Amino acid sequence: MTLARARVAWQNWPGSPGVSTFYFDPQPSQAQLDSLRTFFAALASILPSGLTINVPGSGDEISEATGNLSGVWSVATTPATINATGTGSYAGNAGAVVHWLTNGLMGKRRLRGPRQPQSPQSPTQQRLWWLRTPAA
Repeated sequence: MTLARARVAWQNWPGSPGVSTFYFDPQPSQAQLDSLRTFFAALASILPSGLTINVPGSGDEISEATGNLSGVWSVATTPATINATGTGSYAGNAGAVVHWLTNGLMGKRRLRGPRQPQSPQSPTQQRLWWLRTPAA
């Protein structure tokens, strides 16, 4: 089996660059990457102005058996860059985390995705509800 890795790049903030990594099986479709961009775009107004987020249009394929790179995947159109528009200052070590939850079960445990750190976050925007709507 082959996993497809998509690395979403965070740039133009103190401490940058940053990355959020997502895995797909099989490779992501254009619609899936566009949905990932929509999620991050919903956060643009609460992230500091100047920060950019880029969802890739291509990435690595990884052999699940060996962990080695086995190829490259791509889609027809790379999603557009997201430009943050939030105001205020923020601490470089501040942030938030998204827990990706599912209804699936594996064995006797609930299947969950990895926690995705989202940073930086403006202190004036430190509210829990702002991540719930885009993640729904």
